[in-house]
Amino acid sequence: MSAIKNKKLGIILSFEGVEPLYNGLNLLKIFYKLGVRGLGLSWSRRNYAADGCHYTDVPEGHKGGLTDFGFNLIKEAEKLGMLIDVSHLNDEGFDDVLKFTKNPFIASHSNSRALSNIKRNLTDFQIKAIANRGGIICVNASSIMVADNDEDSNAEYLAKHIDYIVNLAGIDHVGFGFDFCDRFEESGQIYSNSRISFDVIKGHGEVNKVLKILSNRGYNSKDIEKIGCENYLRVLDNVINK
Repeated sequence: MSAIKNKKLGIILSFEGVEPLYNGLNLLKIFYKLGVRGLGLSWSRRNYAADGCHYTDVPEGHKGGLTDFGFNLIKEAEKLGMLIDVSHLNDEGFDDVLKFTKNPFIASHSNSRALSNIKRNLTDFQIKAIANRGGIICVNASSIMVADNDEDSNAEYLAKHIDYIVNLAGIDHVGFGFDFCDRFEESGQIYSNSRISFDVIKGHGEVNKVLKILSNRGYNSKDIEKIGCENYLRVLDNVINK
């Protein structure tokens, strides 16, 4: 799990799978009382709640969406006022979240599948569904999710994903979720993919590179503020302070 402390709202967001809960629904309320407000249902693999999406085609058994535990989990999360995240979830699980929830939900670090054809990215239908629910899609800087080849995997192509999502869903439904992973690659923890992933921008110190590209593409300062933080804060406020 990764955790993010939000100073404005005074909470902790925690994504990347519900493994710490095992299959104990009562543990969710304990994490909530500890300040956790974000719920990622999977990390690209099967757990008690759902099936994740692999980065490449791999041998596996029959794929499913949410389990009965996963269904009860999202119901309890919405009741508590937790933000549900569908990044890493497979398409079947996405459909279940869309069907069985009513609040805004997000993809915390996913791109457009139309621009980079990998299951970890979102289809046009999924992007529109998140936007129609009032959520956001936060773009990922991992090269294998930015472009289908290393040559096109750069900050400019990452900005194309932002353009694509804006054109498809609107300026209010895109944000940053860069998922910097170069350190994991260095430690030998790589994706199940024939390509070795790398970050197309090298850490938060290079975020300004993306902001400059957006400015050059015609985004005004208000648009950039929405993409950079305001959209995310709006969704958090609508879900956890509802």
